[in-house]
Order: sequence, then structure tokens, then C-alpha cells
Amino acid sequence: MTQSTRLISTAVATLLALSGLVAIAADTKMKVVEQAIETSAAQIVLPSGGVGALTLVPCAGCKPVTVLMGARTQLIVNNKPVSIELLRRTLAASPDAPAALFYRTGGNELTRLTVSPRIKLDGATS
Repeated sequence: MTQSTRLISTAVATLLALSGLVAIAADTKMKVVEQAIETSAAQIVLPSGGVGALTLVPCAGCKPVTVLMGARTQLIVNNKPVSIELLRRTLAASPDAPAALFYRTGGNELTRLTVSPRIKLDGATS
């Protein structure tokens, strides 16, 4: 077998393997496991004690969405984890700050709540 024949054989085998992977990927169905709502800090009213339900309207004309905030919910300000107290202060001090709430599809468990104010507040951990 010559070098060019080996090269062609290797290329054909590679193409066949790749086409098989493409066929497998085409049959794979994606499943949405998490959804997000983008809003402003002013629209978020935290439950007392940090555990309970939050209800938001994701868009004009949309039905309200209720998510459940619990002990496992990650609270994040400017990409850093924070306490519920610091999150409350951030929401009050920066009502125009962009915020995002991520929740599990189906059960509506709030997995994380992120706020990105333009000011730096003390208490955020690195």
C-alpha cells in the first residue's frame, strides 16, 4: 500500500466515523431544564426570611410566573455570592440594576438570582 493510498483510506475512515457521530447527534433531543427571567431589581420582592414564593411577569402581556426561593437558591451580586441581607440592600439601593432569575422548568425552583448594580456594595465575597 502506498503512502497516498493509506492517506486516502484514513480520510475515508475518518469521514465515515464523523458521519456516524453526526447521525447520533441528530437523533439526540435537547431538553430545557432551566429558564430565566430578565428584569430590574425594582421588580423583585424577596420573601420574608428568604424562603418562599416570588411572582414576576416575564414580559408585557405574559402570564405571571411564580418561582420558589429556598435554602439552595444561589444569591449573586456582581458575579459574587452574597447573603440575603446584602441582596436586600442591593435591591433597595439599585432599583434600576439588571437582574436575572433562573428557575427549573416544571417545579419552578429558583436556582439562582443575580443582580448587577453599577455600584460596589460591601459584603460580597470573592
